[in-house]
Amino acid sequence: MGKSQSIRTAIIGAGPRGTSVLERLLAHAAAHAAAHPIPAALHIDVIDPYPAGPGHVWQPGQSRLYLMNTQSFYPTVIPEDPRLAPPVAGTTFDRWRARQQRDPVPSLTPDERSELAALGSRDFPSRALYGRYLRCTLEELTGHLPDGVTVSFHDTTAVSVRPSGDGAVGTRTPVDGTPGEATPGTGTFDVGLAGGGSLTVDSVVLALGHIPSRLNPEQRELQASAGQLGLSYFPPAVPADVDWAAIPAGEPVLVRGMGLNFFDAMGQLTEGRGGKFIDAGTRLEYQPSGQEPLIVAASRRGTPYRAKAALAGYYPASVTLRFLTGAALERFAAAGIRPGFDHDLWPLLHRDTLWAYYSTLVRSQPAAVPDASAFLSALDEALRPHAHSAANWQAAVESVLAVHVGPRHRLDLPGLASPLAGRSFGSRAELDAVVVEYLLDDA
Repeated sequence: MGKSQSIRTAIIGAGPRGTSVLERLLAHAAAHAAAHPIPAALHIDVIDPYPAGPGHVWQPGQSRLYLMNTQSFYPTVIPEDPRLAPPVAGTTFDRWRARQQRDPVPSLTPDERSELAALGSRDFPSRALYGRYLRCTLEELTGHLPDGVTVSFHDTTAVSVRPSGDGAVGTRTPVDGTPGEATPGTGTFDVGLAGGGSLTVDSVVLALGHIPSRLNPEQRELQASAGQLGLSYFPPAVPADVDWAAIPAGEPVLVRGMGLNFFDAMGQLTEGRGGKFIDAGTRLEYQPSGQEPLIVAASRRGTPYRAKAALAGYYPASVTLRFLTGAALERFAAAGIRPGFDHDLWPLLHRDTLWAYYSTLVRSQPAAVPDASAFLSALDEALRPHAHSAANWQAAVESVLAVHVGPRHRLDLPGLASPLAGRSFGSRAELDAVVVEYLLDDA
C-alpha cells in the first residue's frame, strides 16, 4: 500500500487572482484523486485582510456607478478550456448572470436583483456585481472540496515570506498546482502574519492584485504644495476607497489623467451627486443637481480614450488573427524565448491590425481602393514575415499604401493614440471645442 503525501500551500491574496489559483488547485486535486487510489492530503491557507472572493477591489457593497472594463460575456475565474483539469464547481460570469436571472440565490440584494434584471451579455456590469459573482463562486468551490483537501481563510495581512531557517527539506506544489507531483528537497517557507504568528508551508503563491504604493517624489511634492495652500490632494487609490464627499460642490477640482479611473471620478462627481443623463434621442443630455464641483480634467494626451465598441465578442467575429496566432506563440516557446511585447508580440499584432483594417476598408468602402485584388495581394506580401530578409516591412507596407490607398483612408495608429499631438490652440475654449468634437465623433 502506498503512502499518501501531505502538502500545505499558502495563497496570499483572496481577490480574483487568489480565487482563480484556489480553483485550479482544487481542480488538480480532484483530477489527481480520481487517478490515484490514495489521494494526497492538501491544506490551503488563504490570506487576505479583505473578504475572500471579491478581495479589496471588488467589494459587493461599493457604488454601482463603478463599472467593469469588460462586458458580461468576458470575465471569469472558472476556465472553460477542455484541455485543463475540469473545475469542481462554478461557472463564468455570463452563465452565472443568466442563472441568477432565472433562479436567483436568496442572498442577492434588491440592488443586485435590479441590475441583473436589465443586464445583458454585451452590457458592462458593475464591479459590485462582479464581486457578488466572486463571492458566490468561492462559496461553491468551498462547498465542493475534493477528498483530502482542506482550506483555511486568514483575515489578516501577510507581512513576510521567508525560507525556513533550519534548512529543512519539504515538498512544494509544482507550478501547475498538481498536489500529487510535489518534489522534495526545496525547503519550506514561513509566512509572517500581521499581529504576530506565522504559517509554515511548502509553497507560496503571491496573488496580490492591487496593493498600496508609496507616493513618488512628484506626488509627494503635489501633496505638500496642496497642504501649504490649504487644498486637498487625493493620491492614486482604489476609487471605492476615496471619500468623494470631501470634494465641495461648486468648487474647481483638478483631475489629473483621463484614463479609466477618470470615468470613476466623473461618475461619482456627477451621477453620484444626484445628476442625471437624460436620453434626448440621438444624444444624452446632462441634468445637473447643483451639487457637482467644476471638473477640470487634464492629461498628457489631452483627451479621454475612445469608447469601447459594442461587440458580441472580445473582438469582431470577422477578424481572424493571421500573425499573432497560437502557432506563433508555440514557436517562441519551442525556441526557449519568453516574448516581450514591444520586440516580439507587437510586430505581429501590428500586422494583424493593418490587415484587419485594410481588408475591412476594401469590403466596406469599395471605392476607396480601386484595384482591391492587387492591393490585398501586395499588402499580404509586404506584411508576411520573411525569416532571412533584413528589409523594413513597415516601409514595404507604406510603399503599397502609397500606390493603392489615398491619405484620407489610411490607418494612422499614432494619430489614434494621440489625437492632439503636434497641434496648438489659441485659447482654452478652442481646445475644449476640439475635444468635444472628438468625443461626439467617437460617440
